[in-house]
Amino acid sequence: MDRGWTIFVRCAGVSAALALLGVGVSDFYTDFWVEHAMFNAVLSVLLVATVLGAIVDTYLERRDLRRWATVAAIATGEFAFVARWVRRLNDFVALTGRVWKLADELSKEQLEHRAIPLGEDWVAGRIAKLIELAARLEVDFNLAVRDLTPLEDWMGAPEWFRPTREREIAPAG
Repeated sequence: MDRGWTIFVRCAGVSAALALLGVGVSDFYTDFWVEHAMFNAVLSVLLVATVLGAIVDTYLERRDLRRWATVAAIATGEFAFVARWVRRLNDFVALTGRVWKLADELSKEQLEHRAIPLGEDWVAGRIAKLIELAARLEVDFNLAVRDLTPLEDWMGAPEWFRPTREREIAPAG
């Protein structure tokens, strides 16, 4: 909701409440309201309607804020979930980039018949680090998958997903 509208409605409600109080108090000190009964009735109805409108608007705004707080909490949770998957994907992309870089260096060595400037120990160390990184990523990925879905759900299609003909043919149990 627009913050300016909220401030306007609240100010109108407070002003109307004060004006209504002023009309009530002035009735004891003057005969103006007795002599102008129609004006008194219209003004009172307008002031009461303004106060009630401000109260209803405030109630609806708070109710909407509670609803949006729930939506925001769900969206934040989804964002965190997606961010974790994107990070894992980025780890896989980084691994792939390192493998391609190493493969490029090795192909240059083979095509140009030259030795790798950093030596064979460097290549062996790089390969060992890549294998270690890939193994760690696989373990993290498998743990995340198991947390997300139990193993039973990975064993074929669920009963409700299979066509009716397959369900009739499949043995019970």
